[in-house]
This record gives sequence, structure tokens and C-alpha cells, in this order.
Amino acid sequence: CESFGHDLETGAPYSKEAYSGMNPAGRAILKSCHYFEPMEGTDETYPFRLSTGRNVFHFHTRTKTGRAKSLQKACPEPEGAVSAAIILFWFQTPPHAIPVEAPLKEKILHMDPLGTALIMAATISFLLAFQYGGVEHAWDSSVVIGLIVGFVLMAIAFGVLQWYQGERSMIAPRLIKDRTLYISSIYMFFYAGAYFTLIYYLPIYFQSVDNQSPTQSGVRNLPLIIGVTIATVSSGISITMYGHYTPILVVSAAVSTVAAGLIYTLDIGSGSGEWIGYQALAGLSWGASFQIPM
Repeated sequence: CESFGHDLETGAPYSKEAYSGMNPAGRAILKSCHYFEPMEGTDETYPFRLSTGRNVFHFHTRTKTGRAKSLQKACPEPEGAVSAAIILFWFQTPPHAIPVEAPLKEKILHMDPLGTALIMAATISFLLAFQYGGVEHAWDSSVVIGLIVGFVLMAIAFGVLQWYQGERSMIAPRLIKDRTLYISSIYMFFYAGAYFTLIYYLPIYFQSVDNQSPTQSGVRNLPLIIGVTIATVSSGISITMYGHYTPILVVSAAVSTVAAGLIYTLDIGSGSGEWIGYQALAGLSWGASFQIPM
């Protein structure tokens, strides 16, 4: 599945014939851009000029597809130089961001190499289990069961390790006790689950149900991309100006539920007004709050 896009991935020429679960031969994925609001922290912590450089960089690198050569030609490589120039000439390290002097061993321990290895292995086991299950191996096969058991054991080991290491851990235990952080994590768990289900299956719908090419499938997803981009920028500006994010989270969750229900009604031969309007509403609702918990 050759593709370069984070905004637009339609590298699935065989999805009509070979789609099955997470099988790469049947994948057609659209990932909407959501890098247009300041990164973690306030605008004083990360100046707008740094955010601008990051945004230009991501916009440059994430609007290509490996299969759609015409889109590659429309996004030439030199655009990346714009972001490099912005960061090089405008970025100033914040005064409080002075690195603390520490021995090399301490720096390595703070990188939590064991925790990183555990979480990576657990994630791979989880993905392989659900990729193999019902496709290459039966769900009750030793391979799938072993992968699931391995995932659970490594996840438990990761949690114990994080608690034992304290401030050296990848996820400091004190962060889990922070109400804002754990509520945001729970919100994002359900919110992102619905979001990625949508962006995974919409291209499949366009290709398999409406008999569109991978390129046309990506074009038909533009209403979602544009909606997410506009909403992300708007919510970022709103939070910067007024400092309130809770109302955006509540309204976005409600509207995205309605939008998901409307998209569920898409059928064979649904008109352009339906798939454009429903995607636009979904993009605006998901984009408005997708980055807030992060």
C-alpha cells in the first residue's frame, strides 16, 4: 500500500477485490489534517511563528499519495523549505526551556527504554492478533490467542514498570491522577475510536459501493478534510482568545454523533449533496475538538 499522505491516503487499488479486515491489500485510508493549531502548551510557550513552521511543513508533506502521481506533481518538494526557513530565522527558545544538566545514564533512564520496548511489543501483538484473527488464522488458534495473551501480559508489565519508575517513567503516575488529563484521555478514547472508524471505511464505501477509483475516492473525501481543517483552525483561535474549551468538546461530541448517524444512511447511489454535506458536518464537528485533549 504505497502512500505518503497523512491528509489523503488512497493507496488501495485492490480494495474492491481483496478487502478483509486490516489486510494491507484491502486498505484505503483517509487521515484528515489536524496540525493547524498550536502544539501542546499556550501560545506564549510555543510562539505562533514556530507553529506556523510546523503547519507549513505538515501541509507540504501530507498532501500526496503514492498511487496518484498527479497529486505528487502538484506538491513539489521545495515547499518544505518554507517551514525550515520560518523555524530557522524566527524561532527563539523560551527562557524557561533550559535543559537540566544530568549524566548520560540519567538521561537514558529518563527515556524509559524498557517501557518503550514493552509498549511497542504490546501494541504490535495487539495489531497482529486482530489482523490474523479470522483471516490467516482462526480466532481460537494458538497464534491469535498467544498474541492476545502476550498483549495483556506486556500491558500489565508496562503499567507496573511505570508505577515503579516514578518520574523516570514514560507516563508519570502523578499525571494519571490529574483530573483534566484522565478525563481528556477517556474522552479521546471514544472520540478517536469513532473518528478513525469513519476515515477508515469512507474510502472503502466510495470504492466498493460507488465503484470509484482510489483517486476519486480521495477526491470525494475532500469535504471531510476541508471541514476538519477549518474547524481545527477556528477552535484553536477561539481557545486562544477566550480560554474556554469545555463547551467545544461537548458541542462537538453531540454534533459528531449526528453526523456519524447521517453518514450511516449513505447507500448505493446516494447523491453528491448527501455525501458532501454529511462529510462536511462530520469534519467540522470532529475537527473542532480532536486536538483539544492532546
